[in-house]
Amino acid sequence: MTIDTIFSRTIRPYAKEMGFKKAKQTYYRVVGDMLQTFRLKKLGYGCSVEFGLAPLCCGIINSIDIAVYDLDRFHIPISAHDYDFGSYYRVNERGEYYKNDETLQYVSDQLCELMKEHVFPVFEKANHSSVAFDVIVNMLAKAEECRLETLRIRNSSDHSQHSFEENLETEQALCSIAMKNYNYEFAAKYFRFIIKNNTDWLEIAKDYSWYESRVPEVKERIKRNQIIIDQLENDDREAIDKMLYDIEEKSKSVIASYGWKFE
Repeated sequence: MTIDTIFSRTIRPYAKEMGFKKAKQTYYRVVGDMLQTFRLKKLGYGCSVEFGLAPLCCGIINSIDIAVYDLDRFHIPISAHDYDFGSYYRVNERGEYYKNDETLQYVSDQLCELMKEHVFPVFEKANHSSVAFDVIVNMLAKAEECRLETLRIRNSSDHSQHSFEENLETEQALCSIAMKNYNYEFAAKYFRFIIKNNTDWLEIAKDYSWYESRVPEVKERIKRNQIIIDQLENDDREAIDKMLYDIEEKSKSVIASYGWKFE
């Protein structure tokens, strides 16, 4: 059997109980005004699970594949030389690597247990944008603890260029949730981050042949984001609420195209 088949068989009872539907390889559900998804992520040597959760006002543009977090962020190795997370392979008594249905079931069980411990409880708690902000922040804080503990176990240096708080400000889902709950100060930080990235790009990419063709698009993006910042700073709730409502309606249309029925 394939890892897809075995993982699907292992995770299906939990996904069904929670009301997830499946579109191709992605499991998804809408709870309140939140879209939640997960899917198996296959690599050459093994696999993990990617998952995502975002308010509908975040903008589900082309598909439901919003998975942006990786389950391996919650795996802490048992030793400095433990790199076996998600591996299809096991070592026999002769030191030879082998792969069969039994080893695939082992890694599938491993992923399923981590999902039950770290992801499904987050999905259950983040059932509406009014409560999701703190739930996601706490989830990311746990992932950061796992990252730091992994570095300690492996005696590795931390090369992260930004603090945990700074990284939170780059999360689009948190920005949308913040706007929905009138936390405009936090939301503005995300749009300033986007403007800085685009402004930096205008300087860095000058030597590329396609630079001139992209400049109008980037400048227009900067302009649009600056308008949103102005609305946030002026506490223009009517404009922000309308923008979020329009985005949410478009998101519902995309999700409905997969067969999801909104009440």
